[in-house]
Amino acid sequence: MNQQRKVLLSVVTFLVGVLIGSVHAKSQIFPDPLDRSPWTQIVNNEGIQVYTMEWPESDFVAIRTEVVVKTTLSKIVANVLDFDSYTSWMKKCKTAQLLKKTPDGFIYYLASDSPWPINDRDFVVYLQFSQDPETRIVTMSKRNHDNFFAENDDHIRVPKLQSVATFIPLDNGHVRMIFQGHSEPGGWLPSWVMNWVTEYVFFNSAKTVRNRLQSPDFQKTVDWIID
Repeated sequence: MNQQRKVLLSVVTFLVGVLIGSVHAKSQIFPDPLDRSPWTQIVNNEGIQVYTMEWPESDFVAIRTEVVVKTTLSKIVANVLDFDSYTSWMKKCKTAQLLKKTPDGFIYYLASDSPWPINDRDFVVYLQFSQDPETRIVTMSKRNHDNFFAENDDHIRVPKLQSVATFIPLDNGHVRMIFQGHSEPGGWLPSWVMNWVTEYVFFNSAKTVRNRLQSPDFQKTVDWIID
Protein backbone atom coordinates (compact mmCIF):
# COMPACT_ATOMS: atom_id res chain seq x y z
CA MET A 1 0.00 0.00 0.00
CA ASN A 2 1.56 3.32 -1.06
CA GLN A 3 2.05 6.21 1.34
CA GLN A 4 -0.68 8.39 -0.20
CA ARG A 5 -3.24 5.64 0.27
CA LYS A 6 -2.11 5.08 3.87
CA VAL A 7 -2.59 8.77 4.65
CA LEU A 8 -6.07 8.82 3.17
CA LEU A 9 -7.08 5.59 4.88
CA SER A 10 -6.00 6.83 8.31
CA VAL A 11 -8.14 9.96 8.01
CA VAL A 12 -11.20 8.23 6.61
CA THR A 13 -10.96 5.45 9.21
CA PHE A 14 -11.09 8.05 11.99
CA LEU A 15 -14.16 9.63 10.37
CA VAL A 16 -15.79 6.21 10.22
CA GLY A 17 -15.24 5.73 13.94
CA VAL A 18 -17.26 8.84 14.63
CA LEU A 19 -19.75 8.25 11.83
CA ILE A 20 -20.93 4.94 13.26
CA GLY A 21 -24.07 5.89 15.09
CA SER A 22 -24.35 9.65 14.62
CA VAL A 23 -27.15 11.91 13.43
CA HIS A 24 -26.77 15.47 12.22
CA ALA A 25 -29.36 17.95 13.45
CA LYS A 26 -30.62 18.57 9.89
CA SER A 27 -30.36 14.98 8.74
CA GLN A 28 -31.96 13.19 5.85
CA ILE A 29 -33.96 10.11 6.75
CA PHE A 30 -32.30 6.73 6.31
CA PRO A 31 -34.24 3.68 5.10
CA ASP A 32 -35.63 1.19 7.58
CA PRO A 33 -32.56 -0.61 8.97
CA LEU A 34 -33.86 -3.98 7.75
CA ASP A 35 -34.55 -2.71 4.23
CA ARG A 36 -31.51 -3.40 2.04
CA SER A 37 -33.30 -2.63 -1.25
CA PRO A 38 -32.12 1.01 -1.66
CA TRP A 39 -28.51 -0.03 -1.13
CA THR A 40 -25.86 -1.50 -3.45
CA GLN A 41 -23.73 -4.18 -1.82
CA ILE A 42 -19.97 -3.75 -2.32
CA VAL A 43 -18.65 -6.22 0.29
CA ASN A 44 -19.87 -9.59 1.56
CA ASN A 45 -16.94 -11.20 3.32
CA GLU A 46 -16.19 -12.78 6.71
CA GLY A 47 -19.76 -12.21 7.86
CA ILE A 48 -19.61 -8.47 7.14
CA GLN A 49 -21.71 -6.68 4.54
CA VAL A 50 -21.00 -3.17 3.30
CA TYR A 51 -23.38 -1.18 1.08
CA THR A 52 -23.38 2.24 -0.57
CA MET A 53 -26.12 4.56 -1.74
CA GLU A 54 -26.18 7.93 -3.49
CA TRP A 55 -27.04 10.74 -1.08
CA PRO A 56 -29.21 13.76 -2.00
CA GLU A 57 -27.26 16.91 -2.86
CA SER A 58 -23.91 15.33 -2.01
CA ASP A 59 -20.94 13.91 -3.91
CA PHE A 60 -20.20 11.60 -0.96
CA VAL A 61 -21.98 8.25 -0.84
CA ALA A 62 -23.94 7.03 2.16
CA ILE A 63 -22.79 3.81 3.82
CA ARG A 64 -24.53 0.84 5.40
CA THR A 65 -22.67 -1.92 7.28
CA GLU A 66 -24.11 -5.02 8.87
CA VAL A 67 -22.42 -7.57 11.12
CA VAL A 68 -23.54 -10.17 13.66
CA VAL A 69 -21.52 -10.21 16.88
CA LYS A 70 -21.45 -12.62 19.81
CA THR A 71 -22.14 -10.07 22.53
CA THR A 72 -24.97 -8.42 24.46
CA LEU A 73 -26.77 -5.12 24.11
CA SER A 74 -25.45 -3.81 27.42
CA LYS A 75 -21.85 -4.64 26.44
CA ILE A 76 -22.22 -2.69 23.20
CA VAL A 77 -23.56 0.38 25.00
CA ALA A 78 -20.94 0.16 27.75
CA ASN A 79 -18.11 0.05 25.22
CA VAL A 80 -19.53 3.04 23.34
CA LEU A 81 -19.61 4.99 26.60
CA ASP A 82 -15.99 4.14 27.43
CA PHE A 83 -14.73 7.41 25.93
CA ASP A 84 -11.30 7.10 27.56
CA SER A 85 -10.62 3.97 25.48
CA TYR A 86 -11.27 5.57 22.09
CA THR A 87 -7.65 6.60 21.59
CA SER A 88 -6.55 2.98 21.95
CA TRP A 89 -8.77 1.45 19.26
CA MET A 90 -10.06 4.26 17.02
CA LYS A 91 -7.40 4.85 14.39
CA LYS A 92 -5.76 8.29 14.56
CA CYS A 93 -7.94 9.44 17.45
CA LYS A 94 -5.71 11.64 19.63
CA THR A 95 -8.35 13.07 21.98
CA ALA A 96 -11.62 11.68 23.33
CA GLN A 97 -13.30 13.47 26.20
CA LEU A 98 -16.71 13.39 27.82
CA LEU A 99 -17.74 17.02 28.18
CA LYS A 100 -21.08 16.68 29.92
CA LYS A 101 -23.66 14.12 30.96
CA THR A 102 -27.20 15.40 30.48
CA PRO A 103 -30.49 13.93 31.73
CA ASP A 104 -31.02 12.22 28.37
CA GLY A 105 -27.58 11.82 26.83
CA PHE A 106 -23.86 12.51 26.67
CA ILE A 107 -21.87 15.29 25.00
CA TYR A 108 -18.35 14.37 24.01
CA TYR A 109 -15.44 15.68 21.95
CA LEU A 110 -13.15 13.85 19.52
CA ALA A 111 -10.09 15.05 17.63
CA SER A 112 -7.90 13.30 15.06
CA ASP A 113 -4.14 13.22 14.62
CA SER A 114 -4.01 13.24 10.84
CA PRO A 115 -0.76 12.66 8.94
CA TRP A 116 0.64 15.49 6.86
CA PRO A 117 -0.62 17.04 4.61
CA ILE A 118 -4.17 16.35 5.87
CA ASN A 119 -5.50 18.75 8.53
CA ASP A 120 -6.71 17.36 11.83
CA ARG A 121 -10.49 17.10 12.23
CA ASP A 122 -12.66 17.38 15.32
CA PHE A 123 -16.28 16.83 16.40
CA VAL A 124 -18.62 17.66 19.25
CA VAL A 125 -21.34 15.04 19.45
CA TYR A 126 -24.56 14.60 21.41
CA LEU A 127 -25.02 10.85 22.04
CA GLN A 128 -28.33 9.26 22.97
CA PHE A 129 -29.72 5.73 23.32
CA SER A 130 -33.25 4.38 23.25
CA GLN A 131 -34.59 0.85 23.71
CA ASP A 132 -37.89 -0.72 22.74
CA PRO A 133 -39.12 -2.48 25.91
CA GLU A 134 -40.87 -5.24 23.92
CA THR A 135 -38.35 -6.09 21.17
CA ARG A 136 -35.32 -4.93 23.24
CA ILE A 137 -33.93 -3.33 20.06
CA VAL A 138 -31.51 -0.51 20.89
CA THR A 139 -31.13 2.58 18.71
CA MET A 140 -28.04 4.72 19.11
CA SER A 141 -28.19 8.26 17.78
CA LYS A 142 -25.97 11.30 17.79
CA ARG A 143 -26.11 14.83 16.49
CA ASN A 144 -23.57 17.59 16.05
CA HIS A 145 -23.43 19.89 19.06
CA ASP A 146 -20.90 22.44 17.84
CA ASN A 147 -22.08 25.39 19.94
CA PHE A 148 -21.02 23.54 23.09
CA PHE A 149 -17.31 23.66 22.23
CA ALA A 150 -15.74 26.43 20.16
CA GLU A 151 -13.84 25.68 16.96
CA ASN A 152 -10.09 26.31 16.90
CA ASP A 153 -7.53 27.00 14.20
CA ASP A 154 -5.73 23.70 14.76
CA HIS A 155 -8.65 21.56 13.56
CA ILE A 156 -11.27 21.48 10.83
CA ARG A 157 -14.69 20.96 12.37
CA VAL A 158 -16.47 18.23 10.36
CA PRO A 159 -19.50 20.04 8.86
CA LYS A 160 -21.82 17.13 8.06
CA LEU A 161 -22.06 13.90 10.00
CA GLN A 162 -25.16 11.77 10.34
CA SER A 163 -26.03 8.16 10.91
CA VAL A 164 -28.10 5.80 12.98
CA ALA A 165 -27.12 2.48 14.56
CA THR A 166 -29.60 -0.31 15.31
CA PHE A 167 -28.72 -3.22 17.62
CA ILE A 168 -31.08 -6.18 17.28
CA PRO A 169 -30.83 -9.05 19.82
CA LEU A 170 -30.95 -12.54 18.31
CA ASP A 171 -31.99 -15.79 19.97
CA ASN A 172 -28.53 -17.36 19.97
CA GLY A 173 -26.64 -14.92 22.18
CA HIS A 174 -25.68 -12.69 19.26
CA VAL A 175 -26.61 -9.16 18.24
CA ARG A 176 -27.16 -7.92 14.68
CA MET A 177 -25.48 -4.50 14.38
CA ILE A 178 -26.63 -2.27 11.52
CA PHE A 179 -25.03 1.11 10.83
CA GLN A 180 -26.27 3.62 8.26
CA GLY A 181 -24.36 6.83 7.78
CA HIS A 182 -23.25 9.73 5.63
CA SER A 183 -20.57 12.35 6.20
CA GLU A 184 -18.73 15.17 4.49
CA PRO A 185 -15.33 15.81 6.10
CA GLY A 186 -14.86 19.46 5.14
CA GLY A 187 -11.60 21.02 4.06
CA TRP A 188 -9.56 19.33 1.37
CA LEU A 189 -10.74 15.75 1.03
CA PRO A 190 -12.35 15.22 -2.38
CA SER A 191 -15.41 12.99 -2.61
CA TRP A 192 -13.71 10.56 -5.01
CA VAL A 193 -11.03 9.94 -2.38
CA MET A 194 -13.57 9.14 0.33
CA ASN A 195 -15.63 6.98 -2.01
CA TRP A 196 -12.50 5.21 -3.29
CA VAL A 197 -11.49 3.87 0.13
CA THR A 198 -15.00 3.16 1.41
CA GLU A 199 -14.88 -0.59 0.87
CA TYR A 200 -11.58 -1.10 2.69
CA VAL A 201 -12.25 1.28 5.57
CA PHE A 202 -15.77 0.24 6.49
CA PHE A 203 -15.02 -3.47 6.22
CA ASN A 204 -12.01 -3.18 8.52
CA SER A 205 -13.82 -0.88 10.95
CA ALA A 206 -16.60 -3.45 11.31
CA LYS A 207 -13.97 -6.12 12.01
CA THR A 208 -12.39 -3.90 14.69
CA VAL A 209 -15.73 -3.34 16.42
CA ARG A 210 -16.59 -7.05 16.30
CA ASN A 211 -13.20 -8.12 17.66
CA ARG A 212 -13.38 -5.63 20.51
CA LEU A 213 -16.88 -6.64 21.57
CA GLN A 214 -15.99 -10.34 21.50
CA SER A 215 -12.70 -9.94 23.35
CA PRO A 216 -12.68 -11.06 27.00
CA ASP A 217 -10.71 -7.90 27.83
CA PHE A 218 -13.66 -5.59 27.14
CA GLN A 219 -16.62 -7.33 28.80
CA LYS A 220 -18.10 -4.28 30.52
CA THR A 221 -21.84 -3.64 30.90
CA VAL A 222 -24.42 -1.04 31.92
CA ASP A 223 -27.41 -1.80 34.12
CA TRP A 224 -30.00 0.34 32.31
CA ILE A 225 -30.04 -1.65 29.06
CA ILE A 226 -32.12 -4.87 29.03
CA ASP A 227 -30.32 -7.85 27.52
